[in-house]
Amino acid sequence: MNVRLFLAAWLVTSATAASFLAAGCWYDDANIGSDCAPGTPPKCCPCPWPEDCPDGAPPPLPECVDGGTEAGDGSQSSCTDGSCVVPAPDWAPVLLATGAEIDVPVCPEDAPEIAFEGRPAPAWGPVCPTCTCESPIEGGCHVPTTWTVTSDSCAGSGVDTNFDPPAGWEGGCSATNSIPAGLQCGGVPCVGGIYISAPTIEEPPCTPHGSDPPPGPAHLVPGGFGAPFARACARAPWPACEGEDEVCLPPSGMPFATCLMRAGDEPCPEGWPDKRLLYGVVDDQRQCEACSCDPPTGAMCSVKVHVYSDAVCSVQRLEVDISPEMGGGCHLLMSGVALAGIAAEVLDYQPGTCEPHGSEPVGDVFLADATTFCCREPVI
Repeated sequence: MNVRLFLAAWLVTSATAASFLAAGCWYDDANIGSDCAPGTPPKCCPCPWPEDCPDGAPPPLPECVDGGTEAGDGSQSSCTDGSCVVPAPDWAPVLLATGAEIDVPVCPEDAPEIAFEGRPAPAWGPVCPTCTCESPIEGGCHVPTTWTVTSDSCAGSGVDTNFDPPAGWEGGCSATNSIPAGLQCGGVPCVGGIYISAPTIEEPPCTPHGSDPPPGPAHLVPGGFGAPFARACARAPWPACEGEDEVCLPPSGMPFATCLMRAGDEPCPEGWPDKRLLYGVVDDQRQCEACSCDPPTGAMCSVKVHVYSDAVCSVQRLEVDISPEMGGGCHLLMSGVALAGIAAEVLDYQPGTCEPHGSEPVGDVFLADATTFCCREPVI
């Protein structure tokens, strides 16, 4: 005989014999040919021969029929393939499987009823992009538009004469206004100084951009076939065991675990240490806020301005650099000098920047139908 086959046969025979002994079963030559199946305890077969019970067999004991209840098929009570457990009061025994929804199996034949389907609360929010702001496009520094000649050498109490450039002026030589040399204003020369407004910066809004989400560990999406999912399976009723209040649960194995189930968020009973809080309804309404940009700030520019006595801007009376940070100001001129031309040019322009906003998760997660699962072994 093949050694492996022999060892296998021996192991099977030994295991069978051990199960008979463990169950208190008896079997000898006297039973051969009787109405009792091999391994039947005497209490479960009181009439091995017809003459043993001339008035008929008595009713079977509850523990001698399937599940410890009167199933009517005369099968013997056993839980050899599963395990006998005593559920805690108000807790229902179930087989629990968790994982990606597409991978969680249907309920097995020995626990065919779906007792619960749901999900855990999301452990993370949406992974949002990083917001940035593109610098203003087509912004610029504009030359001064207000030029006022004063007669009091910038003291603030003289007679003012308008010397503004034409509308839309961009800084080229302009002789729109002129003041002859020695012209009097209130008994004093009209020309003693000139006020020039500050240059201005005009910039359009910054353009927001959202980068791709940063690389990192892959996360399951909150919903869909790849989302975390759980299914609890049961049987009504579970077969009973010989012990008081014991029920026979089928063997658990990946991906099913033997657990107790109860509505609400409850502490686990003793002996069932691994807790899972699941929800029948998980509505994750969170999303990434749209990127936006604050108005531009920090722009800088400088302008050089010129004042001339002639209309072709060749005889210069004033040249000075001004900027928005300096603001407008009054500049002294030779008293009574003739004025006819002005000019200005932009020396430098540095666009501003914008502070980005957004890209934060907004919204709420709505959870309902909380259910606690307490398992004897960790749920995978």
